[in-house]
Amino acid sequence: MPGADQLDADKIGLPALVLATAGGVMVVPDLDAHLLTQPSFWAVVSACLLLAAVVSVRARVGRGTSIERVGLGAFLFLMPTVYLAAWLREGGDLEWLWIELAGQVIFGAAAVYGAARSPRVLALGIAAHGLLWDTWHHGHTGFMPDWYATACLVVDVGWGFYAFTQVRAWKTAET
Repeated sequence: MPGADQLDADKIGLPALVLATAGGVMVVPDLDAHLLTQPSFWAVVSACLLLAAVVSVRARVGRGTSIERVGLGAFLFLMPTVYLAAWLREGGDLEWLWIELAGQVIFGAAAVYGAARSPRVLALGIAAHGLLWDTWHHGHTGFMPDWYATACLVVDVGWGFYAFTQVRAWKTAET
């Protein structure tokens, strides 16, 4: 049976996950045909679908499942892919391509290692993507809309916080 501190963490973790996702969605501009072609829009849609999957898995199986951890690992792995796809779609300086590729390697490695071996690395990687990557891109690229960097920052910080609240449950499930 989970301890009281695990239940308390979950009481703030799950609402943070939902509220961060809602906050990210609120930053998305009004829907138009151009928006539907942007990788950033589909990343927001994907985050909403993953939120639904996390809630569904938790309702059916409970906390601490490897399914949830792998889902969040995939989430982290694909975060920099959105930036690469936007660079390819919109075109950008070659210098930015190398930066985006480096981000893919760094966050991809954190995702794989975090999902497989270290839930803390997974949580830290998700939060770091928002606090470092998204913040750094805001206002500095022509290929990534600023609304997305803001939305992704909000989502990543909330999802990283949620992941931190799940570390103990994930570690308990390993043993």
